[in-house]
Amino acid sequence: MSDSIDWSKASKFKGRDKYFNLSTLWIFYYHYAIRLFYYLRLNPLAVLSTAIILGLASSVFLWYGKLVTAAVLLHLRDVCDASDGSLARLRGMTTRIGRFLDSLGDMLVLTMVIAVITIKAFLANGESIYIGLGIITWFSLFIQCSYFNYYQLKYAESLEKPLQAKLEENSNGETDSQSVKVLRLFYRLLYSWQDILIRQIDRLSISIVDIYPGFDQNEWYRNKIFLTLNSLLCFGTHIFVFFICFVFGNPALALYIIAILFNLYFFALMAGRIMAYKIKLAESSTRKLTGNRK
Repeated sequence: MSDSIDWSKASKFKGRDKYFNLSTLWIFYYHYAIRLFYYLRLNPLAVLSTAIILGLASSVFLWYGKLVTAAVLLHLRDVCDASDGSLARLRGMTTRIGRFLDSLGDMLVLTMVIAVITIKAFLANGESIYIGLGIITWFSLFIQCSYFNYYQLKYAESLEKPLQAKLEENSNGETDSQSVKVLRLFYRLLYSWQDILIRQIDRLSISIVDIYPGFDQNEWYRNKIFLTLNSLLCFGTHIFVFFICFVFGNPALALYIIAILFNLYFFALMAGRIMAYKIKLAESSTRKLTGNRK
């Protein structure tokens, strides 16, 4: 019997618009999870709620030193979190409550994980450096992922195909339920400052390269190589780092990796993108000038 389901609906981008998201390598089998959830006719909100519960349970086991169990639960949380949006698109059940609950669930789970790692490292070693490291890790993790999300949204807008999640942030004249209003309020309080910061970073980056003739804003946002490299900064990779550190019995190591190594990668990616685009524009300008002289 042939499979008549259009599984491409699960993807945010289709055909030539797709780019390779490196963070999905850590949950390479999640497409099978989506199919399983679909055939079980699970509600996407139920899958999302399960993801949040698994993440919080991971923090509890982490607190009691059950590191392997905490790692497995956090990994399963990542699989469910990656699947709920795809499942909602497949079943035509995308909702505004799901949009806000997804992001707030990420904030809650990852904040709890970082807090538990930080507190336990401080209690075990008595060194205040872990408090500072935990705070830096928290800010770094969310700024890095906001950077990824910002350019993914900009990529979709440049294709004139805004992502459904972005569309669901605005009511479009609809009357919101009280629960949606509350979730939207918390979402804006927790994420709006990140959006403002990343928008300013983008404007600063553009101001460096748009002095060259031939600057194309669409081309700036449609760089698939950059999008692929940028995808390492999303939550999936952070969770994989936590998973590995838990399994090898050193949760505090994740703080150093995210706060130091990931930030080095983050800044190198920003600088490298600007430099590569400047070189490309300069070479294009030189070719045009040379062509005009012939």
